[in-house]
Order: sequence, then structure tokens, then C-alpha cells
Amino acid sequence: MAMTTRQFVKSLTLFVLGSLAGVGIYVVIGTDSDNTSGATAAHSERKPLYWVAPMDPSYRSDKPGKSPMGMDLIPVYEEDAQASGIKIDNVEAHNLALKTAKAETKPVVLTTRTFGRVAYDEDLRTHVHTRVNGWVEALYVKAQGEHVKQGQKLFSLYSPEWVNAQQEYLTALKSGESTLIKASRDRLRYLGLTEQQIETLKKTRQIQDRLVIKAPQEGYVEHIGIGEGEFVTPKTVIMSLVGLKQVWVIVDVFESDVGLVTLGMPVEVMVEAFPTQKWLGRIEHVYPQLNVRTRTLPVRIVVDNPDERLRAGMLATAVLSKEIGERLVVPRSAVIRGRIDRVITRVDDSHFDVAVVKTGVETDEYVEIVEGLDAGDVVVTSSQFLIDSESNLDEALKRFQQQKPAAQPVFGQGVVRSVDVQNHQVTVAHEPIEVLGWPAMTMDFDVSDNIELSDDLVGKTIHFGLRKHEERYVIEQIHVMDTPDLQPAESADHEMKQHTEPKHKHADSGHEHGGHQHD
Repeated sequence: MAMTTRQFVKSLTLFVLGSLAGVGIYVVIGTDSDNTSGATAAHSERKPLYWVAPMDPSYRSDKPGKSPMGMDLIPVYEEDAQASGIKIDNVEAHNLALKTAKAETKPVVLTTRTFGRVAYDEDLRTHVHTRVNGWVEALYVKAQGEHVKQGQKLFSLYSPEWVNAQQEYLTALKSGESTLIKASRDRLRYLGLTEQQIETLKKTRQIQDRLVIKAPQEGYVEHIGIGEGEFVTPKTVIMSLVGLKQVWVIVDVFESDVGLVTLGMPVEVMVEAFPTQKWLGRIEHVYPQLNVRTRTLPVRIVVDNPDERLRAGMLATAVLSKEIGERLVVPRSAVIRGRIDRVITRVDDSHFDVAVVKTGVETDEYVEIVEGLDAGDVVVTSSQFLIDSESNLDEALKRFQQQKPAAQPVFGQGVVRSVDVQNHQVTVAHEPIEVLGWPAMTMDFDVSDNIELSDDLVGKTIHFGLRKHEERYVIEQIHVMDTPDLQPAESADHEMKQHTEPKHKHADSGHEHGGHQHD
């Protein structure tokens, strides 16, 4: 499978570069392992760079040996390594404005943008109540949204309870009894009089039948629940005040980005009303419930707002950033996206090659390379028409493959080692299949659903027919060689058709599983 993928990518690249021959780009195809005897003799006089598996060139070794499939490794010489790939001379590279960059290990900061709204800080919200029954005589603040300062008059209230409590306090003062004085003074405090109001009463000895309630904090009037002349009780919310010196920003973080969120992490906040200004906040709370409809998690950010430019209800953008350590990365422009991610690597001044890569996390500038490159490898980052042309061939190649005729069956012979009835698979120790270039080996094969399997096949010698389904081979015909009525070789093909065709003639089964070799 690894060899097929590499061949596919290389063929794709060669096709594109061939179409660009007008600008001076040309391709040199690497020599196969079965070169002429003269080339083989020349190779024997030189030192190989490394050895590769015949059926999987991605498997490399720094010394001779056996591949995972038990086959002799093939040496690769310097000329072979340089010859395969893409060749562009310096003049044409300059004309194409080719730019390169090195794959390097560097600290990576993951960044995600999310959206939300500005809200009041609940710690700066105050509800104004009275502790006695009474009537509102006058409202000094009558409009919602009005700004008030701490200590500013809000309303005046007449309450018989306050009048009686003041009278008791004055009587206690005349008596001189400290116990009575303390008890009556505490009662005034419990009913809502401030220390300043109590001291004024003590000095003037005059009862105030209407008391003025003042704002306990600076802020804005969010709610007014009464009008002048109305009767109120301790349950009545007369007014609500909110502050804006500090606000909350509630954002919705996508489920895939929740791993970036940690309590206390700094967050950059922006609003459309002031596009050039940024506020620095911190994550104070992560809500426990994910929104199952939007797959987002609410997160609360606390932001200082000394100039009060942030107002409740504004739409906000929050940028969350988290450093995740050092990773091997290349510029985003270097990665060619498709069914297979790949990059163009620079082998030397005039040779380039294709490397299939596995990518990881991405930032605005870089892409992590998990597999396929090493630190210091040089990759191409520009000449966009070349990269785009190669990338856009994916769909064309897919259409071309759909137009190809169905693969022809291939026949082989071997001994059944095991049968997996449940998964509809057999393990066969087969003889060499020259058409496919397969040596003798033991492999697992999927079997067409239209063929009945049983454990009786174990140990039997069979003729079998394979057909390629996408990138894998599926057994579609089986003929047991040691049946009593086996015909001579000249009639074997006819006998196979009589005994091995599926019981129900259908099109290809379409299994996506193929043969798996055993060492």
C-alpha cells in the first residue's frame, strides 16, 4: 500500500511537470532495480546510500538484509537517488520565482477565534430594597439607564416603623440606660438607617418621618420597579444598579477547541464598535454544560473596562492562544492538500522530489509535520501555479480511474492455512504469482461473499482467482485441487469455471480489504 501511494503521487507530479515543459522543467525517471547487467556491475563497484524493500520503497535500512515480507533488500545508489524526481536548473528556478524554507522545530502557539457578547458583571449588580413597609414619597432618579454616583439620592420613604424606632431611641437616650440605648440603636441599624443618619438623630434629637435612600454604588439604573406614592414592602425591588468598570464577555467555544481553554489564561477581546482597540481579559469560568445543538461550550471572560466603552449586549470577538511546546513545522504554503497531503522537497540545487506527509496541528502560519520530513529538510513554498496545477489533478485523475475497465482476474495456487468464516477471510501459502511480481509467501485474503467458506478447506491445495478492488485483491474463485474428479491440466480451466464461480452471479463484491502478507 505504501508503494502504491508513493507511485501515485510521483506519477501525478510527473504529469504536471511534463505539461510545463514549455518553461524548461523536465523530469528524470529513476531506474528500476532490474537495470541492465552493465548498470548492475557498475553499482557493485560503488557504495549504496541505503537499502529498500522491493515491494515497499518507504522501508529503508542502512545495511543489507530482509524486508518484513522476507525478500532481499535492494541497494539504492547516489545516482539513483538523484535521478528520480524533478529537475529544474537555476535559471528556470529563478524564472519560476521558486522559494524554499526549511522544516524546523520551533515553539507552536495554537490560536482560535470565537465569538460572543458583552454582559454585565454580576458582582457589580445591586438590587435596592427597603427593610420596612412604607410609601415612596419622591423619586430622585426616574429614568432607566441613568448614571448615578455612590451616595447619590435615589428616593425618599415614609414609614411608621422608622418613626417609632426613632422615638424609642430618643427615649433611651433620655433614660441614660446603656442597655436600652444599645438595643434601640441596633434596631435602627437593622431597619436600614445608616450610621450617619443615626448620629444626626442623636445630635438633633429630631425625628425624621421621611428618610432618603442613597445609591450604594456607582453605576447605571438597570431597573425601576415603583413609582411615586406607591406602597412598598421588603420584598419589593425598588431599583437595580449595575456597574461597568468591569464586564463579562460570554463566548461560545467549539467542542474541538475546548482543549485550549484553561482557567486564568489571557484572552484578547475586540468589538466592532472600536476596531482598533483591544482589551486584555482572563478566563474566569468554564460552564459545565455543552450546547448539544451548536456543539459549543460557554466560557466567561472577565475584562477591565475603566473607560466604560464596552457596553452590555455588544458583539465581541475573543482570541484564545495557548503554547503547546516545540513541534516540527513547515510554512502552510508548502503543503499541497488533496487525498494525500504532500510537499515538494529540494534534494540539491537542481533536483526536487515529492514527499508524502502526515500533518498535525495548524496555526495561521505553520503546519506541524508528524511524519514524512526531518528537521532541516528544504521544502518549496512558492511557484503557486505549479503547486495548484498538481493539486487540481486529483479530481481529473479520479475521473480517469473511473473510466478504466474492470481489472482482469489473476490466478494462483497455494495451500489454505486457516479459515476465518466470520470475517470471510482465508490465509493462503501461495506459490509465486509472476503477473503481480509476488514471490511465494503466506497472505491473508478477503473472499467474495458469494463463496461459501468452511473449516474443511484448511490444509487443502487450491487454485484461486483474484481480482483487484481499488488497491486490494479479493478472492472471487476457489477450486480445490485434491477433489477426486480433478480433470487433466488441459481441461482445468473448464473445470474451474464449473466449480469455482460464485453460486449467484453478481458484479464484483466491492470489498475494500485485500491481501495481507505474513513474514
